[in-house]
Amino acid sequence: MTVQELINAGYGGYAGWGEAEATANYNATGGAGKQTSGGGSSSGGSDGFISPEDYANKLLEAQKKQIDEETKFLDQYTKSNPFIFDEELAKKSATAEYEPYYSELLKDYTADVDLKRQSVQDEATLLTKLKQMDDASRSRSYQQAVSRANEGFAGSGMFFSGDRARGVGEMAVDYTTGQQRQEETFGNQQRGYERQQTALDTDMSQKTRDIGREQEAAVESGILTRKNEAQVQYYSPLEQTYFRKFPSTSGSALKGYSLPDYYRV
Repeated sequence: MTVQELINAGYGGYAGWGEAEATANYNATGGAGKQTSGGGSSSGGSDGFISPEDYANKLLEAQKKQIDEETKFLDQYTKSNPFIFDEELAKKSATAEYEPYYSELLKDYTADVDLKRQSVQDEATLLTKLKQMDDASRSRSYQQAVSRANEGFAGSGMFFSGDRARGVGEMAVDYTTGQQRQEETFGNQQRGYERQQTALDTDMSQKTRDIGREQEAAVESGILTRKNEAQVQYYSPLEQTYFRKFPSTSGSALKGYSLPDYYRV
């Protein structure tokens, strides 16, 4: 009974009481001491007196009865209307939402790395061609120098002299030394290009891994969002039905007809 109904029934002593408190007190005491007019009888004797112990026991009984009724209602509701959430379907939906973004992100990064990789390859190819040209030029110069030296010594009648042998030998040493230095420089440059390629490959691998992890986290978040939305849709009618059936629990019968708190901005 509501407070107004109790007052109308002759229990004016409940005026100003809250719905929950008035209902619990009436169930425990039968309205003893709250009568202001009309009928109504007390369960504590002709003088309307009830001992504190009896009052406490009746209050506990009323509360237990209320709790049992609410528990029974909730058990029956959830049994008849179980919460069902298709996580696999939610995963497909979240993947379809986030995969295009992360695929495009990876595609853009891959295109940038491919461009850098091609630049490094072009530089390495150009270096190889320049070395080949330099080798050919140095070889021709060496051969021409040796030929001129031989011609000079031959013209002087010293072709078989020790001076010619020493001079040509020095040219050979200079040429070999120059070639070794050139090969060492070329090798260092080539290894530098190889290191750049390795660094680009490592960056590409790490970025692919990181984007994959970000996508997985986004999908998991999307699944959780969809689950929360499904729970709101499930528990909203349950909450409203519950408060309509047990208005004293919320302290106001209006709560069973108002928008749940989680719907409000």
